[in-house]
Amino acid sequence: MMNEAYTGFTPYTNKDSGFSGVVPAGWIERRPGEFGRGDPDTDPTFLVQQGVPGATVELVTELLLPRLGLAALPERTGSIENAHLSWDLYTVERQDPGTSKMIMGMALAQGDTGAYVVLFGATPDEYDDMHYGVFLRAVDALTPVSVKEVKKRVGEPQKTFDDVGAEVLLVKGEKLENDASDVVARLLQTELGLRTAFVELEALDQVDLQGVKLIYFPGGEMASIRPSEKASQRVRWAVAAGTGYIGTCAGAFLAAEAVTTAAHIRLQGESCSFGIFPGLAEWGGGEGMWPFYVDVRHPIVANSSVADDIAPVMHMRFVGGTSNLMPSYTDEQQGWRVATLDEPSNGTPTGRRAAMTATVFGKGRVFLSGPHPEAQEDTHSLLLAAAEWCTGKSDPVSDQPPVVVADIPAEGIANRFLVCSAVGSRDPHGYPVGFIWDFGDGSPKQYRPEAIHIYEKPGIYTVTLTVTIGTRHSTRSTEVSIRKPLS
Repeated sequence: MMNEAYTGFTPYTNKDSGFSGVVPAGWIERRPGEFGRGDPDTDPTFLVQQGVPGATVELVTELLLPRLGLAALPERTGSIENAHLSWDLYTVERQDPGTSKMIMGMALAQGDTGAYVVLFGATPDEYDDMHYGVFLRAVDALTPVSVKEVKKRVGEPQKTFDDVGAEVLLVKGEKLENDASDVVARLLQTELGLRTAFVELEALDQVDLQGVKLIYFPGGEMASIRPSEKASQRVRWAVAAGTGYIGTCAGAFLAAEAVTTAAHIRLQGESCSFGIFPGLAEWGGGEGMWPFYVDVRHPIVANSSVADDIAPVMHMRFVGGTSNLMPSYTDEQQGWRVATLDEPSNGTPTGRRAAMTATVFGKGRVFLSGPHPEAQEDTHSLLLAAAEWCTGKSDPVSDQPPVVVADIPAEGIANRFLVCSAVGSRDPHGYPVGFIWDFGDGSPKQYRPEAIHIYEKPGIYTVTLTVTIGTRHSTRSTEVSIRKPLS
């Protein structure tokens, strides 16, 4: 059965996402790139076309699978090539409570400047016909927009960033401390020779972050700062791929997975975080010049070019920022605490309230600070040490890889939890390490020392653990046999 509602097509261009294509004539754009045939309450048929400049298919899949209710990609059902892209095709069946059963076609492609996805959904009685008439037609027509055309849409911050080949991107915005970004830019340019550029917070979701070594996010009015979902995704993907991140005050809050206030009201999800710090940021109170206790033996400090300028006690401006950064796996991680609000024990800050932390998310190094080291000249050295670490400038010359300790079961059961652990893994030089788990079934990677996974089908899978400091890494792979549950 063919329907007039989808026999004709209309050209469509989405410069924000970097592509052009076609959509069925008369369909309604409910949100950018998302189209419906009619009233969603009575007609669930939809078509989604999205491009994510600077991303990989792997990272797009990580975001997409939870929304589809999947733990891993299903088996590929085919492939298609148009003049510009090679697509992998998948089919998914889904029925949420109280809704009609839907069959969905999904196409994924990797382009030179980013990743692309097309989703189409219809009820079973219409899917086969519309699969060819709508879904494959949209896939075949999707064409990446030229990079120059995308740049025009972004505006001056993007143009400056691209034209100078900047290594550091500093965020500015209406509710942010823009003077702090100015200070940090001058500091990194003059002291470390890094090329810098600025981007407005509103344009962060449009900037290609490939090639960026470091993102700096300043303080500001935390309650009023809301990066878009797309901007948050881009920052998360860039850091996982190896971009460093320095966040002070509000920039530290945004990096956390969750925020808690003094009243223990927990805020979670897209509205408050990039999710690149694996734990909680506790909202502090008070304001003024406070003493902070620095671990001067920490390798990030000791191996920096400014180590002699960093003292065990340094006074910094504090304006109600985070007074305690708490990774959720502190017992399993080394080198995460750089400075605290508590006096040290035997010269090492071991108190509960961590004010400066260093962790690794995927391959990206993340340095967070509750106080403001950029606000006074005599603590600029702390910011320089952080930047040197985040960009690899202070790494010791070494061929010693991280030590991998992997506990991976040899077998498991389909649709049951498989628990793996990298607890005990470490870097010989005492740097914090990151963890990348790949379960070999197309599912999103996991970035914690302990990982829990569910295989949907029996089979032999290869589980790969990578332990990394960002520049040096070690890998351990183990075959896991997944069998059917006992009936």
